[in-house]
Amino acid sequence: MVKPGGMLLLVDHSAKPGTGSAEAGRLHRIDEEYARSDFEKHGFRFVSKSDAVRRPDDPRDQITYKGPMVGKTDRFVMVFRRSG
Repeated sequence: MVKPGGMLLLVDHSAKPGTGSAEAGRLHRIDEEYARSDFEKHGFRFVSKSDAVRRPDDPRDQITYKGPMVGKTDRFVMVFRRSG
């Protein structure tokens, strides 16, 4: 549980835009805008983001944790603050 005013760092594997959470189970990926919206719906305020682990060459159509994509996925980083 994040206390009011607490910070949360989210780092996750990027899915294709517009896919929401549909690829979460199959590819272990999530749409960046969906993730942000979901955290905001649950009382978190977006603070900032970083492109430090972005990989634009990732086609975002393969599973993230085995095979050729291990360590090569496009990931997003967002920082949130808990409202209250």
